[in-house]
Amino acid sequence: NMDTKTGIILTIALLGIILLLFLNHQIQPKIISISNITSSLIDERVSIIANIIKITTFKENTFQILTLQDKTGKIEATLFSNEKLKINKTQEYQIIGRIETYKNETQINIDKIILKNS
Repeated sequence: NMDTKTGIILTIALLGIILLLFLNHQIQPKIISISNITSSLIDERVSIIANIIKITTFKENTFQILTLQDKTGKIEATLFSNEKLKINKTQEYQIIGRIETYKNETQINIDKIILKNS
């Protein structure tokens, strides 16, 4: 009967939405401070809230090196993109990426930059 089918469809849709909300919470890495980023986190995804205080663009324009700073410290981060990043140094950003080492220095390989609301 039609009412039974509608009920089943709505139940499945609701369960799907709940599952998506749960997975979204699980997929987003926990926000940590820069001082807590150590070599023990190599290959882990992290999220930090920081200011972008310096950007170095290379001639090839395929990537940029960003210097990120929060209240606890600074860290270098790489952003692979053909677009030149334009930022406001007074604005905070949420940076999501993977911890890596380059020349024995811990850094973040950026997946996503989100402008934080003031």
